[in-house]
Amino acid sequence: MGNKTSVIAHRKFACGEALFERYYKAQGLGNDFEDFMKALKTPLPVTFRTHGARDEALEVRHALLNTEEAMEAFEGAYVIANPSGETRRGRPVVPERAREVMETATKEGLGARQEIVSMLPVMALDPPSGARVLDVCASPGQKTMQLLERVRYGASGTRGVVHANDAHPGRVKTLLQAIDRHCRIAREREGLFASRAFGQDLHFPLFAESGDLKRERRRITALSDGCERMDALLELGGYTHVLADVPCSGDGTIRKDADCLVRWHPGIGNMLHQTQLAIARRCARLLKPGGVMVYSTCTFNPVEDEAVVASLLLDDELSLELQELDGLPVEGRPGLYAWRVGEHVNASGDDDGDVSIKWFETFDEANVNGSGDFMTTMWPPGPKFARELRLERCERFFPQDGAKNTGGFFVAKIRKKDDKVTRDAFCAIVESELATRCDGQGATTSKKVKKSSVEDVDAAIDRLVPAHRVSKELVGALREKFCGDKVFLSIDPVRRKVYIGSATSSAFLDKSCGESVRLASAGVLLFEPSEDDKAIEYDVDWNARAIDDLCVTTDGVNALCASVGSKLPSNWWTCLPTEIDALLAMRGEAIDLEDLSEQTQRQTSKYDARCTVILCLKKKSGEVVFAMPGTFDGNSLKLAENAVKDVSTLATELRRVAKIRK
Repeated sequence: MGNKTSVIAHRKFACGEALFERYYKAQGLGNDFEDFMKALKTPLPVTFRTHGARDEALEVRHALLNTEEAMEAFEGAYVIANPSGETRRGRPVVPERAREVMETATKEGLGARQEIVSMLPVMALDPPSGARVLDVCASPGQKTMQLLERVRYGASGTRGVVHANDAHPGRVKTLLQAIDRHCRIAREREGLFASRAFGQDLHFPLFAESGDLKRERRRITALSDGCERMDALLELGGYTHVLADVPCSGDGTIRKDADCLVRWHPGIGNMLHQTQLAIARRCARLLKPGGVMVYSTCTFNPVEDEAVVASLLLDDELSLELQELDGLPVEGRPGLYAWRVGEHVNASGDDDGDVSIKWFETFDEANVNGSGDFMTTMWPPGPKFARELRLERCERFFPQDGAKNTGGFFVAKIRKKDDKVTRDAFCAIVESELATRCDGQGATTSKKVKKSSVEDVDAAIDRLVPAHRVSKELVGALREKFCGDKVFLSIDPVRRKVYIGSATSSAFLDKSCGESVRLASAGVLLFEPSEDDKAIEYDVDWNARAIDDLCVTTDGVNALCASVGSKLPSNWWTCLPTEIDALLAMRGEAIDLEDLSEQTQRQTSKYDARCTVILCLKKKSGEVVFAMPGTFDGNSLKLAENAVKDVSTLATELRRVAKIRK
């Protein structure tokens, strides 16, 4: 955004509302403009969405309905009544009973406040269990949580990946704080990867279950059958689904942010068009043949909506087509075939009372007579082309329509064609990327990374690198003692943290840690410094012993349960339920070795020094049903210090799986 754009975006025009009315009346959005303006000036009701996959969410739904203050808008979405009419900062006050249910559900990871129309893009995208999804402009995170609920559950849930990205480190931090605040469980966060990058700069993703691209390259090269080779390349590269909920002028949010109307200006949408199109084009290139992308905004402006979609569809290289938006619970209006492009005549002047808009019929006219930065893609393609592109399949959602009482939104569902030409072109990209990535994999990051190497602009978020780039010795120790080989390991060398994530993403993440794309989160935190140690800055020698000075987390242990298999890593010890119950009751105090069962004592025989262990229960089938972090010092065993705060949760889970009475 240039200086002029910044001035326009942050200036409060006294004529914002008048400009808004004049601009949108000319766009032909409908013949109920007075109803539209009236609806925009009413407060937006509070809405709450319950978890879409966990069984416990049913209890939240019943509890909300029992308050008699929540009305189900559609399955899992609730509008909260405001019988008193009381508002705070222009927003309805939630009655106490409903607020208590919502707060409890949020703390248990079973729901989130989210506007009705904000739920629609993910519902339209509808990624299945195990999908590989890019959420390119993810902050503040409500849609990211929706995506996790879909891809991390079901038969293929362990393979599901959500790559959540945003352009500014502050927004990435907001996203990750939202995930923490909404207490998302390890099962979901193991498949969540967050990065800071401009959407148009994102790398092409490669997903290899083994994490070894060189091995994958050799396997694919050895395939003699052309169809098998193509299928392997198609499986390796690209996202199955992309959500492009791009930055926009935001006038669909006027009901919850009345200030948006005061500062409204047509120049904001004009300036954003180029960025929106660049992001959407890059996303389309990262999409697999047959994959689906949803392009959405919270603006009514066709220059930011249909103009971007039409430009994507007219680009033959992208090979895209519009799809119907079937099954959405809110009724929208068809996309437009025609719209106008204009600018505020006095955008840079001092007279805020001038609401004249200069309209331009063509790009050439605007280029000669306009003062803004215009692009040819801002104009409609003409009625014939618009009909051929099926722009009516886009949908715009208005606050005055239907009984849902919503804000404004625009949604378009776009599919990448799956014909031979598209598949051949995509496979060529995957092959080229695979060759480039493999030939350049020798580069490694220094084993000692000083805090000064973190650029100031990104200081608020972690900077992760794949663990094998830091220390292969450390990776070997982690896999032998704790993780097995079915997870991806990454490290923040400055903050001394170790993360585990879905192995599916290991190859994708291997490149997502440069200067233009910064990896800020990669699954679940497994090791971190102790509370006393966090404040001390020192360089770590990342060898096999480095983890002895770190604390294993309860969340990390929970995430590992599904991936370790029946043959446990060496530092996993099976215990009796009564022993684990006793350790929890001791709340970090030690139990002498002689007071433990012979089974447990046999496992400790090869350890004569302090070490971190994971204590677990297994079924006869070998499935791990409970685990928690512990510490062994050669003579006694205790719950790990940093897990003491989780005693209540761990005890509840132990009673559930082992049928131990309270």
